[in-house]
Amino acid sequence: MYATPQDILDRYGDTGLFLAGRTEEGLPDTSPLMTALEEASSEIDAALRGRYRLPVESVPPGLRRLAVGLARRTSTPYRGTRRKRRTSSSGGRRPRGNF
Repeated sequence: MYATPQDILDRYGDTGLFLAGRTEEGLPDTSPLMTALEEASSEIDAALRGRYRLPVESVPPGLRRLAVGLARRTSTPYRGTRRKRRTSSSGGRRPRGNF
């Protein structure tokens, strides 16, 4: 595995805690994060297979960051629900600001 649940919690703070949920004792429940990280690691392995010797022994920071980002996206309950920005009627340019 290229990252740990703690990497997600360190990088995303409260969002990471939201994704993790809580145990009955009030501690972060890392099992959903572990599942997401395992899936992310499998996806990375599929992309690297044939190019590099796997598993990667020393995980570079960029690979760790990629695994954390993939895990976050796959474990987000709202994935795939990006808001579309409205376009203006002036030549299709997008207006500034959040809409």
